[in-house]
Amino acid sequence: MKPQKATKTHKTREKLISAANELFLSRGYQQTSLLMIANRCEISKPTIYHYFNSRETLVANVVQAIYEECWQSLFGIPFTSELDFQACLEAYIEQFDKLLSDDNKIGLINRFLYEIGDSIPQAKKYVELFYRDWLASLKFFLEKKFSIEQANEYAEEIICYILGALTLRHNDPRYTKMKSGLLRFKTLMA
Repeated sequence: MKPQKATKTHKTREKLISAANELFLSRGYQQTSLLMIANRCEISKPTIYHYFNSRETLVANVVQAIYEECWQSLFGIPFTSELDFQACLEAYIEQFDKLLSDDNKIGLINRFLYEIGDSIPQAKKYVELFYRDWLASLKFFLEKKFSIEQANEYAEEIICYILGALTLRHNDPRYTKMKSGLLRFKTLMA
């Protein structure tokens, strides 16, 4: 493939993933068709099949992209950073706050968890990795202050705060307690 064609192919693929991300978040998986995604990208529906062989494959790519972005920006910090513990913790909290400010990523993962469950194994794999690595990254810090059991309990509690707030907020846009999970983490680490 020529470099220009590869770049155009990559850009179109990313545009499709981005459009699918937006539509899945606002409408849900069941209410989003490939035609809607194609229209958002101003391409024909058959063109999508040059990039993804099904809606399920597209969903799996959306979830994979979110997981990889979150690994790079947040989950990987405690495992790849060369910073000392305090600086690493501060970087983690800063990125955690950014992730919560852009709740589209967590919101979409949460939505997929409930909407697709086990029906798309490739997507399920990345949803599971997302939660496993988020939990592991929280536990990395919490285990410095608490027993392994307590750290695990607190990490699960923090994630539950955030997911609960997301779920409630979809029903009531005024509900803004999503950052309670981050506040809980900061309090525990203080």
